[in-house]
Amino acid sequence: MGEQGNPAFNQMLLKRFVNLMGLFPVGNLVRLNKGEIAVVTAEHSTDPFRPQVKIIVDHAGETLEEPLLANTWERDWRGEHAYAVVEAIDPDATDIDPLKYL
Repeated sequence: MGEQGNPAFNQMLLKRFVNLMGLFPVGNLVRLNKGEIAVVTAEHSTDPFRPQVKIIVDHAGETLEEPLLANTWERDWRGEHAYAVVEAIDPDATDIDPLKYL
């Protein structure tokens, strides 16, 4: 939907919709680019694609004893984003209660 030049969606209206609703609202369970599972803890005010998350399952599928707070908008020493949300996950499919981590 967000592709530039896509005639199926008015980009200005899509941007307003995303700003109103958010892409990843607080409490959503998401998968990160390296396979981790996290809970969204805060939305980024200017970039809805890069929320703050609490990582609860590592890339190997192990539940972390102490969840790790990560800002997906922050860049590493190379100037690249260390974390990115790739998809929302249905909590029922994982037996994880995201509200437990808020």
